[in-house]
Formats: sequence, C-alpha cells, structure tokens
Amino acid sequence: MKRIFLFIALMLMPLAAVNAQDARGRATSTIVADALAQLPAELPATYNQVMAELASTGAEGIEQLALMLSPMAEGVNNSAVEYAVNGVASYVSKDGAAQRDAVRAGLKAAIEKTSDNPNKAFLMTALQICATADDAEFYASYLKDQYQGNFAARALAAIHGSERVVYELMKNQAQNGVSKVLLAQIASYKHHFHDAEPIVIEWLKGATPELKTQIYLALGAWGGADAAKVLGAAAKEVGYTFEPTDAYGAYLTLLNGHLMKHEPKLVAKEAKKMMKFPKANVRLAGLDLLVQMQGVATAPADTDFSRGEWSMACDESILKPELQWEMKCVEAASVIRRGKRLVMFYAGAYNNSPQQIGVAISKDGVHWKRMWNEPFLANGAKGEWNERESGHPHIFTDTDGRTYLFFQGNKEKGHWYLSNVEIGWRGKRPYIKK
Repeated sequence: MKRIFLFIALMLMPLAAVNAQDARGRATSTIVADALAQLPAELPATYNQVMAELASTGAEGIEQLALMLSPMAEGVNNSAVEYAVNGVASYVSKDGAAQRDAVRAGLKAAIEKTSDNPNKAFLMTALQICATADDAEFYASYLKDQYQGNFAARALAAIHGSERVVYELMKNQAQNGVSKVLLAQIASYKHHFHDAEPIVIEWLKGATPELKTQIYLALGAWGGADAAKVLGAAAKEVGYTFEPTDAYGAYLTLLNGHLMKHEPKLVAKEAKKMMKFPKANVRLAGLDLLVQMQGVATAPADTDFSRGEWSMACDESILKPELQWEMKCVEAASVIRRGKRLVMFYAGAYNNSPQQIGVAISKDGVHWKRMWNEPFLANGAKGEWNERESGHPHIFTDTDGRTYLFFQGNKEKGHWYLSNVEIGWRGKRPYIKK
C-alpha cells in the first residue's frame, strides 16, 4: 500500500508544478480570473492587492493573462485584460521589483505568441512600462517590422540603459538594414550619446530632408563641438530661419542646452558669430545666449564708464545656469565686499519663470562658489505680489552701516513692483532679517 501511494504522489508532482497554486490553494488560472473579477478596483488597497496577486503568478500567469486578449474586431472589448496588464506592469516597476523579471518574461512570451498586430503593439507598450536595459535586444528585433517598428523604437528611446544596443545598431546599419530615420529618431531621445555623433554626421551625406530633420534633432539634444559646427553651417545656409529640417532650431537647442552646461566658451564664440548676422532676430538670439552667462569686466579706478575703458577679465562665464531653479539664465549680479570676500547676489532664470535670487562668494571676483543650492530669496506664493518673480537684485549698504537687498517683483506680467529686505550677516554669510 505504501509503494502504491508513493508512486501516485510522484506521478502527481509534475502536474502540481505546471498548475502552480498560491497559499489559498488557487491555481494560476483561478488567480488570474479572480483578479479580473475585482477590476477596476474602487480602493487603492484592493488594487494593490490584486496587482500583487497577479505579479505572484510569475511569467506563466502573466503570459496567460496577456494571451486572453481577443483579436481586435468590431464589438470586441479587451478593456478588463488591458487594465490588468498595464496595472501589473506599473506595479512591478514601482512596488514589486522582486517580481519584475517574471512579469517582463511573461509579457515577452505573450508578444512572441500573439499574431494580432494591435494586441501585440499593446503588449509592446505594456512591457515598456516595466522594461529594463536587458529588454533592448528584444525590442531591437522588431525595428524592421512594418507594424511594430515604431512601437519598438519608442521603447528603445525611453528605456534607460539601451544606449549600447542603439549604438551597435547605428554602427552596423549598413549590415542590419534598420532605417536610419528610425535610428536617428531613437538617438534624439538619449542623453550624453557622444559616441554616435560621428555616425549621424556621416549619415548627412546625401541625406533626405526627413533624415536631416531627425539627425539635426539628435545633434541638438546631445552633440558636441562637431555638432555645433555642422548645425551652425546648416543654420547659416538657410539664413537662420525656421524651415522643415529645423537646422536653426536644433542649433539653438544645442547652444542653449547641452553646450551651455558643458562648453560655455564655445557657446560664447558661436553667439558672437550670430551677433554679426544682418537679421535683428538672429543678433538678438546671439545676445540672448551671452546674457544667460554671467561675465566680468574691469575698468580703471578713474574710469568715465565709457565702453572703450572696459575689458573682459576672463574668457569664460564666471557663473552659468546649473541648478534646477536657475533654469536657463543667470543675470543681474550685484556685489558687496565682506572683509576679504566678495558676495554676489544674482538673479536665476528669466523674468516670470519665476526668477529668484541666489548668492555666491569669491576671493578674486572671477572664481565664484554658490553659498546655497536653493534660492536665497524666493518668489512669493500664489496670489502674492511677487508670485512670478523676486529678481534683479541690488545690494546696498546705507551710511548707518545697515545693508538692504532691493529687488523687483510682479504678480502679473507687465506690472512691476520694487521692494527691499534688510540683510544681516553671520560672518560672510547673509540672512534676511525679520
């Protein structure tokens, strides 16, 4: 009798492994069915519980769930399954990291088995929600698919860490035959993708207007000195006008963005070229680039303040936008001496962005260090007189030795107010007196 029982138990083991059960004894198919019956959930707690149960079914359960999608046709309603698939993908990307790999595997298995193109595209998009860099090769395999190619491209553009796969596709484009337009489009969404710069510049030879547009967009996003040269020449060729390839727009994007942070000296050089162009709007764009960076000039002690008496003290910006609240502009510096140190109050961001006031310190007036990463004087709360700006500072010490910070503010564009706060000092560090 014992031998017969042992034989039966061993025969049942493979079946139990295939039809897994949870702590409540439910099979995978039952867990999936129960989850669908509870969706959409009315309470967040119920929703999270349902998603946790779906995720616990592993690759088998997720594949089973995804394959419940009916082929798209008139009258077909897949909303419940789609809701569940998107929900579990989002859940594991945030709260269920331990189950993320299994969900990804289940979705990829379902994608491979799904023949209905709309459903396959939906699953490609769902996988993107929880995808990792390890899924880049999977998406790359669909780039030449007439229906799924664009969905694969969107995923590769969005997935952090897919740069290596994208770069290899670009480098070997002549062999793999993937569309240059599609690859350039993917590349335009990447950051610090400098290795691809010579590849896309080479692609410009004989490029169609469509391909040029995507290449210019990519170079504008992350290009370096070579990109500035190419885009500058292309922008000049079209008279610095906005036309279909948007060479001028990409050029301005590059100068205002990536290069402003990493190559301010080069930006200043390109801006000076633009300021020599006959069109007023181009000269203003060049000037706009220069005013985003705080510079320093010197004049003799007995100066009459005429233009000819001033000379630049350095070739590079002494303070450029780096902090999030400074956005794209540092301007309107006002400096006061405190002992052996110079303290600068400056405006960060353009008017109404909102503009706010920061503080930096220096020993020589050329090399500056921010005192804080947050604004020293912030804009007001919503509805207050300086809601849109507390900016354009001027620091002033009165004859009685008291120090005041004057600044302008506004609540609505075009209605300006002036105000001041008294400044106290703890050594070299300023604070606003109450």
